[in-house]
Amino acid sequence: MSPNRSTQRRNGGFTLLEILVVVVVLTITVTAALRALRVGTDTYQAGMTSGACHEECRRVVETVAVELLPAQVIYVETDPTLPPELEYLVPVDMGGDGDFVDTTGNIEWGTQEVAGPVLGSSTVYRFASNATLRESDIQFDIDGDGALDGTFLQGNLVMETTGGRTATYGQGLVVVHETDSEADMNGDGTPDPIFSVTLDKDGNFETVAINIWMVTRDKRGRYIKLNETTSVRLRNNQT
Repeated sequence: MSPNRSTQRRNGGFTLLEILVVVVVLTITVTAALRALRVGTDTYQAGMTSGACHEECRRVVETVAVELLPAQVIYVETDPTLPPELEYLVPVDMGGDGDFVDTTGNIEWGTQEVAGPVLGSSTVYRFASNATLRESDIQFDIDGDGALDGTFLQGNLVMETTGGRTATYGQGLVVVHETDSEADMNGDGTPDPIFSVTLDKDGNFETVAINIWMVTRDKRGRYIKLNETTSVRLRNNQT
C-alpha cells in the first residue's frame, strides 16, 4: 500500500518543496538576466551620450582650426592664470574682385562680417567663464591627479569680431580651464592651455594648438570628461 501511495503522489504533480526550489532558481536567473540587461542598457546610453558630446567637442575644435588655416594670428594669451584668448585676422576681398590683395599687392586683412568684409577688424576667440567648478563639490577628479582638490572655471568658447559678429561654442557642455598656475588638465604635470603656439626661427607664430576640455553628465548623472585637440600650421605667420 505504501509504494502505491508514493507513486500516486509523484504522478499527481510536484511537491511543495520542489515548487519552492524551482521558484528560487527562476528568481535568481531572472534577476541576474535583468541586472545584466540594465547594465548593458546603461552602458549603451552612456556610450551614446559620450559619443554625442565627443562629436560636439570635435566640432568646436574643427571650427576654430578651419578659421585659422588662412589666418594671421596677432595675439595669444599664454599665461595659464589668465583667461585663454586668441586674436587673428583673415584675408578679405575689399574690392569684390575675387582676390585678397590691394593695389600694391599686399594682403588685405580684416574680418568677414554679415554685411561684408571689414578691413582691419580682428576676430577673437576667448574663454568666457560663468561659474567655478570644484572637484570636491561634484566628487569628480577632473584632472585625474587622484585628489579632489582642483578648482576650475567653467564656461564656453566665445567668438567675437570687432565688427560685431559673435558666436558661442560648446553650448550644452561645460568647457573647463584650471585656475591655478599649472593649468594641468590631465594630471601629467604639464600645462594644458586651450591655446598654445610655437614660433619659427624669426620669432613669428608658426603653429597654433587648440586643446578643448569639456565636462558633462551622462544619462545616469555621472560626470564624464572629454578632450579634443589639434594643431594648425599657419599659412600666414607674420606677426
